[in-house]
Amino acid sequence: MDAKKIEAHVASNVTSALAGAAPGVQLISDSGDPVSGAPKIRIRGVGSLYAGNAPLIILDGMPYDGNINSINPNDVESMTVLKDASASAIYGSRGANGVVLITTKKGRSQDAEIKLDAKWGSNSRLIPQYDVIKDPGQYYEMAYKKLYNSQIYAGKSAAEAYAFADANLLNERNGGLGYLVYTVPEGEKLIGSNFKLNPNATLGYRYDKKDKDGNITESYYYTPDDWYDETFHNSFRQEYNLSFSGVTDRLNYYGSIGYLEDGGIVNHSKRQRYTARVNLDYQVKKWLKFASNVGYTHSDSEQPSYSSSWGSSGNLFYITNNMGPIYPLYVRNGDGTIKHDENGLTVYDANQTPFTRPSVVGNAVRDNEVNQRQDYRDDFNGKFSGIITPLEGLTLTASIAVSARNRRYNALYSQFGSSSAIDGQAYVLHTRYFNVTNQYLANYRTSFAEDTHHLELLAGYEQYKMKYQELSGSNDHLYNPLIGELNNAGGSENKDPQSLTDNYMNEGFLGRVQYDYMEKYFISGSIRRDASSRFAPGHRWGTFGSVGAAWEMKKESFMDNVKWIDMLKLKASYGAQGNDNILDSNGYDQYYAYAAQYQPSWSKDAGYSLKMTWSGNEELTWEKSKAFNIGVDFALFKNRLTGTFEYFSRKTSDMLYFKDVPLSSGNVTGFIPVNIGSMTNRGIEFNVDGVLVRNSNVEWRMNLNLTHYKNEITELDPSVAEEGIKTGSRILRIGGSIYNAYMRKYAGVD
Repeated sequence: MDAKKIEAHVASNVTSALAGAAPGVQLISDSGDPVSGAPKIRIRGVGSLYAGNAPLIILDGMPYDGNINSINPNDVESMTVLKDASASAIYGSRGANGVVLITTKKGRSQDAEIKLDAKWGSNSRLIPQYDVIKDPGQYYEMAYKKLYNSQIYAGKSAAEAYAFADANLLNERNGGLGYLVYTVPEGEKLIGSNFKLNPNATLGYRYDKKDKDGNITESYYYTPDDWYDETFHNSFRQEYNLSFSGVTDRLNYYGSIGYLEDGGIVNHSKRQRYTARVNLDYQVKKWLKFASNVGYTHSDSEQPSYSSSWGSSGNLFYITNNMGPIYPLYVRNGDGTIKHDENGLTVYDANQTPFTRPSVVGNAVRDNEVNQRQDYRDDFNGKFSGIITPLEGLTLTASIAVSARNRRYNALYSQFGSSSAIDGQAYVLHTRYFNVTNQYLANYRTSFAEDTHHLELLAGYEQYKMKYQELSGSNDHLYNPLIGELNNAGGSENKDPQSLTDNYMNEGFLGRVQYDYMEKYFISGSIRRDASSRFAPGHRWGTFGSVGAAWEMKKESFMDNVKWIDMLKLKASYGAQGNDNILDSNGYDQYYAYAAQYQPSWSKDAGYSLKMTWSGNEELTWEKSKAFNIGVDFALFKNRLTGTFEYFSRKTSDMLYFKDVPLSSGNVTGFIPVNIGSMTNRGIEFNVDGVLVRNSNVEWRMNLNLTHYKNEITELDPSVAEEGIKTGSRILRIGGSIYNAYMRKYAGVD
């Protein structure tokens, strides 16, 4: 994908430009907020149960560990996705789930180019709302019939069933709805024996709260609100980018600055991003070149305060789509106006009136309005290279890439929302990543026998070091309810300061051979020896490699008379890679998986004690992935129709699995990480690009890509092989798929 196609996508992150652009590439969005809304990339399915599934990002030739949101799409020259093992194996273990190559822009002409662009737009949720009941009358009717049927199925008579439904329609403690939002004439029922709403009922109900003498002390007016429409809305987006570039005899340069303001689809969801980039290539001597690619990003973002867990009462998407159409979002005065408290804040309905909802407590929409989440990030990424060409065809490259990321996150849980019991709470988090990658490569290219044979040899060494540091704290009882800082909190019982430092290192030796004869027959092979600090000594090293071959059929003499075929290439590859990206049950990196880990505590009476938080396994080692790929590339009708068709099969073995162990074994965590189990992803991919119309004024292109694949679990630990692993709505069993979802079957219900 080139710069023109990327710039055509109005997106805040580069990964969004991949949507629909390449077969086998799936983008998964957890939320719509502009801060954490960069989609996850999955290439040819999910390849692991409990290890990482994200592809490796290569930015300007070096592994990139920064936030993908920090890359300005306007700085990107091209993006390429490597899917088969023959192409990705050279990148080592971190490329086990595929590789995304991102190349930033350089100068393209001797005349300096200055470019300024501005974009304005609107964000909205394109996914349609679920098909839910919106009519309050229909909702009451169905609830009434549910109560009636519960008694009929229990063997009660029709008269008893009607009586039960009449008595409990509004009784939230016995299956009822809790709220009345219709006014019904005295002596009449809301729902008749025909299970229909009383035609004399009018929407809206006033409730007068009285004292023992019958005097009205407080009045409420109940009418339903559309929670979805009140919560989700469009937002404004603006973006500005200024760049300059050029080429001289010795210097190639590109520089840019950018500003983005991107709003979300709920309140308190907004991101501001400032970017700067300088790319320089300087030919110091004929045999020596210096290159640097430096980027800096600062973002200041307001995040919505809601849970991302589906089924949680704090999840806005879940609540607004599942809230019955009879429930009000706001508390209203007796005259129907929305109630405000003494601070002028809107009062949201959260079961504090005489009516009570039967299950969902609190009010996620209210909490999103009164809570605050601010996220500040600084990302620096720099690559510096020296390239020497001592002999014709031989290139020696030494590169160092540095990535420094700092983040400060403030969260205020307001006393006007769910944290009213503790008078508000503040949480502060600071994290720091510092990564250094050293890479040393020797590349030799030559041709012989009158330029009919072409050979390329690559050898190198790569080392990656990472240090992660975290400092966090929380406290409650805020003096100023609008400031989410720890010094503004006066609590003493719920203070929770924490800090940690993690270190990780990965290194590898690599080699690759590529050969072709007359650019007609191609063969390649690569090998890589990798080591990871995630494993115990003795299990850190793994050897992986790949082989590939291709045949350009169009260049054969028997194809000379086939004029409508411009290119026809058959290709096949096989390769093996390792994956060391071990995650814990919460999806966080586990850098010391092989070692037992403990949490210390101290008391004046008992002194020091240790609590095991992770049970290690010194036998733990690489998760292995073996992939086979065969396909054909084609170009037809003077390159007006191009495309590819591929079949792939990928088997992951020695998968990481958290095996249950009895507490009697002395393991208080209840599990131990082991390598066991396997699964496969098999499928086909098809991609075609066509030029429908091309003349001096118009070019109309079409692209179509399709992917179909099947995931199958082929091996599990013997302790769970028979019944499978049950997690939420999933049952992972041999012969099944990780994508299968299940619902509980109740007796007597089909």
